[in-house]
Amino acid sequence: MTASRLGRAGLSLAAAVVFSVGVGAYTPASAATVTLTNADSGKTVLVPVGDTVKVTLTPKQAQGLKWTWRVPSASDSGVLERTAGSTSPNGGATAVFKVQEPGTSAITAQGVCKPVASGAECPSTTRTWKVSIEVD
Repeated sequence: MTASRLGRAGLSLAAAVVFSVGVGAYTPASAATVTLTNADSGKTVLVPVGDTVKVTLTPKQAQGLKWTWRVPSASDSGVLERTAGSTSPNGGATAVFKVQEPGTSAITAQGVCKPVASGAECPSTTRTWKVSIEVD
């Protein structure tokens, strides 16, 4: 093998090694989970694409009334895809959303009043839990 052929072969081999090492060294950032609760209602939360948003709402009981929750939903399923959602026997609700693309979506849940004491009456208004999610 001549010196010029050996030089070209060595250069090709070196380029292949550098390229494969560079590709193998890339590791994407891990997705995170953002957890929202009753206390987060009214807030705006910034979340990157790929993360997960988990909503956990607990029922409230006072003055003979119990407020339970319906399953949370997203206003834009293109931005936030609900992958799970349920209510519990005690009146709580949970939902899990996968952040799909940039944009804005509100997550809302309706509170439902149930009288639990004799003579207690529910108000004619409803309660809404709402968080705005901004995805960058």
